[in-house]
Amino acid sequence: MRSSSTSLLLIVFCLLICQSCEQKQHAYVGLLTGSWRMKDSLQQEIYEFKKGSFKKQGVYDTMFSQTEGLYFINENKKRNSVTLTLVPNDLLPYDPDMIIMMPCENFDIVSINGEKMVVVKSVKVPGALGNVYRADADTLWRINN
Repeated sequence: MRSSSTSLLLIVFCLLICQSCEQKQHAYVGLLTGSWRMKDSLQQEIYEFKKGSFKKQGVYDTMFSQTEGLYFINENKKRNSVTLTLVPNDLLPYDPDMIIMMPCENFDIVSINGEKMVVVKSVKVPGALGNVYRADADTLWRINN
């Protein structure tokens, strides 16, 4: 009797350890998966999120661009916010000795639901007194596929 209860306790303990070590999917991943559109009078951007990767298509006045890469969701406990970081795969050939990676984009997710995602983009702007961060709020609307 004592042996079976010890074995059962050991099995439960092992299951709890395995479950805690398992990489958990962030709650925002399910809400984020799919296609989203951000549009104003001069530009339109379409983001598609799938299992840790993203595609971004942009139309800026008369120019078109397409970017692919990985995305990460980071919780900023000190600021009480969730940041979506887009890391592009694209490299820009600058000269034969130097290759430049496209810059990452950071979006602080203000709110998200099934239809609308409100984000704040923070951009570092060099200024006379040092670097200043400018924040622009945008709304992305889900594209129904």
